[in-house]
Amino acid sequence: MSIPSSPPPKQVRVAIVGSGLTGLVATYLLTASSNNNAPNITVDIFERASTLGMDSASISVPLPLSSSASHPVPVGLDEEGNRSRKRLKVQPPPDSVLRIDVPMRAFTGGYYPQLLALYRHLGVQTKKTNFTYSFASLPSPSPSKASHITPSPNILYNGANGFRGLSLPFSLQPPRPIQVRSVLEQVSRVREYFGSVLMLAVGYLQLLILALWHHHLGHTCDVTHPIREHTLRDLVRDPFPRRSSASKGRSYTLRSRVGHWVERGAEDILRRWVGLDEGFAHQTLTPLFSAVMTSTLDSVWSCPASEVLDYIALTLGKDHFVVKDGVRTVVAKLLREVEEHGPFDHIIFATQANQTAHFLRQYIDSLTPDAEAERLRGVVDVLERFKYEKSLVVNHTDRRMLPRHEGDWRDLNLVSPTHHRGEEEDEWESDNASNDTLVSSDGYTMATHILTLPPTARELLIMQTTNPLPSLQPDPAHVLSRSTFERAVIDVEAHVARQGLFTHSPKGAVQTAGGRRLALGPLQAGAGGVWVCGSWAVGIPLLEGCVVSAQLVAEEILTLEGATIPAYARW
Repeated sequence: MSIPSSPPPKQVRVAIVGSGLTGLVATYLLTASSNNNAPNITVDIFERASTLGMDSASISVPLPLSSSASHPVPVGLDEEGNRSRKRLKVQPPPDSVLRIDVPMRAFTGGYYPQLLALYRHLGVQTKKTNFTYSFASLPSPSPSKASHITPSPNILYNGANGFRGLSLPFSLQPPRPIQVRSVLEQVSRVREYFGSVLMLAVGYLQLLILALWHHHLGHTCDVTHPIREHTLRDLVRDPFPRRSSASKGRSYTLRSRVGHWVERGAEDILRRWVGLDEGFAHQTLTPLFSAVMTSTLDSVWSCPASEVLDYIALTLGKDHFVVKDGVRTVVAKLLREVEEHGPFDHIIFATQANQTAHFLRQYIDSLTPDAEAERLRGVVDVLERFKYEKSLVVNHTDRRMLPRHEGDWRDLNLVSPTHHRGEEEDEWESDNASNDTLVSSDGYTMATHILTLPPTARELLIMQTTNPLPSLQPDPAHVLSRSTFERAVIDVEAHVARQGLFTHSPKGAVQTAGGRRLALGPLQAGAGGVWVCGSWAVGIPLLEGCVVSAQLVAEEILTLEGATIPAYARW
């Protein structure tokens, strides 16, 4: 008598469109082996770039720089510029080669808990890079003047979470030789400088109070609190928005009602002393977030105030990190072999929200009207709320992009466009701003990162500039590479709409920044078939959103297919 053999495991095929960090994390989790009774899951990745992964735009630069280094070969192309069919093999770069991540992949401990946990799980080495900063501004180019102007910083921040303080810009240091007239002028400039430093200190202290108050009281994740629909511009007008009468009428426990009463009393007192200073926001806060988000200054002003406040609260006192040997080590550890294409049981769109919306619109047109088509229309409606802005990253050796005096150089040198008061002023601007020039809401803050070189090449200077200003462009003769990206920007409309795809929930499967838990939203939970994920899923669109959203989608697919992520693949 023969014993019937157990049926073969179910074959499940998943297609993933896009191989950035989101697609790679989903691939890694889905292809991790599970128990013998689990289905056999294979994953195919579709990517239009020459290589898989978040490393596709990065470059390797030989040291010392030679004439051939002006046009280094990007990863994934052979010497003739053809696509390489070889798998990515990662070895630590020798001291004679500098690996440059494009774009820069720095992250802060408090805002990226899942990203850091993933890197630790994979054994990816990171290193602390607590950046120093310089802040400068440049006027719009004038036809009557030379087009190239060297930035002169007005703030030099020495890093270490503020413990190293600020430095005096070179333009304010005592002149040589010393003359009575020049000394008097210098005293006046130094006095004005220390006035601006005082404004910076007070503005930062007020911002911290605002951030810690709204974050730790849960206002930033409370869907009924008006701060959730405040933009950063609104926060200048009203830093402590009052709850509406509708929310006051909700049924609360006695403890909650007492808590709200105490909260309102405290906010009435805080309103007299604490606000988001407009000058501080113009000169420091928005340029910094324009660089962090790689978005225009106008988009920063339209960003949900709750996301900015969460970022400030969660990164307070935390270190910055980068991957020690470049992000290609992450790609190599996450990547699995890909096989023949189709048919598929699941498709994960790990592309930009606008690209995914385009794909899905065409797919919906091929469907008969049913519940799935209606669900996908809802998904497309959410994805179309996200706006994208182009960002340019240039690696180069042009010292003109830095402040004129080397003593003013910092790790990250920020330069914002300015306009004179009276030129295209925003109607909401208050009368208490005293500067003659303001950071314009048009254009980007340019960020020039001085790259850390191996000890054998410390005499060289290589920089990565993100979004060069029209009046301050690197000399083409000194350019190593140019890469263009599209980056998601978050506004209040998209911030509210994305709850349909990913939502905060006490029972959420994944814990993200601030200990908050995230779950799939009603448009994705238990749906199956077509899935969407990406950096835009939670918080400011950064790498943490890639990891969190990919985890949620991968775990949901495995649950639907009767499988689980094995212990060795969890972090």
